[in-house]
Amino acid sequence: MAAVRSGVVESIGRGESFATAKRQLEPIAREGFVRGDDFKALIAEGVCDTIDHFLSDGLLDESEESRVMGFLNASDIRARVEQAPAYRRLVQGGVLRDLSQGKISQRINVSGAIPNLQRNEVLVWAFPDTEYLEDKVRKEYVGRSQGVSIRIAKGVSYRVGGFRGRPVERQERVSLGRGTLFVTNKHMYFTGDQKTFRVPYSKIVAFEEYSDGISFTRDAATAKPQIFRVEEGWYLCNMVGILASL
Repeated sequence: MAAVRSGVVESIGRGESFATAKRQLEPIAREGFVRGDDFKALIAEGVCDTIDHFLSDGLLDESEESRVMGFLNASDIRARVEQAPAYRRLVQGGVLRDLSQGKISQRINVSGAIPNLQRNEVLVWAFPDTEYLEDKVRKEYVGRSQGVSIRIAKGVSYRVGGFRGRPVERQERVSLGRGTLFVTNKHMYFTGDQKTFRVPYSKIVAFEEYSDGISFTRDAATAKPQIFRVEEGWYLCNMVGILASL
């Protein structure tokens, strides 16, 4: 029911508690013959609508995040909401806001092995199933063969000539495996099935954002673009851009 979902948005916007919102919305739900788990599902969807509303201007201020979390912490639907993509966007919005204010904090729990971090290094985010790519230059020769056939015996000939061609360089983007990209306040770490390496922000001279990832170039005479392809390219690029400037 749209009325229940919009009621949740209005309730959280006013800073009301879960109990208050539930009490106000139960009569509306009963009129639509919605009860039990279906009612909880509608409230959870309303929370997700609220998150998207707060993020619609591209910013998530502390009061907006506090209202959502206060509502969820006093509810029995938090686990349900945490599985929704909107909740992930809420956490990401909080991370970007904190970083823009110079605050470094770890808001995620990572299972499994993580890189050996340096002193005072904080893990900010992890992107599993990241594809790593590099731009490679392939050289090939194009042209044509020329020559003259000389008959040396009946039915036998010998060809004298050569290949006249020119080298042509062709650039292509090559996948070098998949792995996990760890982003800290000092480095990007990639641990993959073919390559494992660390990139300090201080050695990066250029970034380029893609819809599905980020390209960066290191400070080296022969450096070529390196690419991380992830599902949330906008988030990775914004986060790394802020971290590199701190």
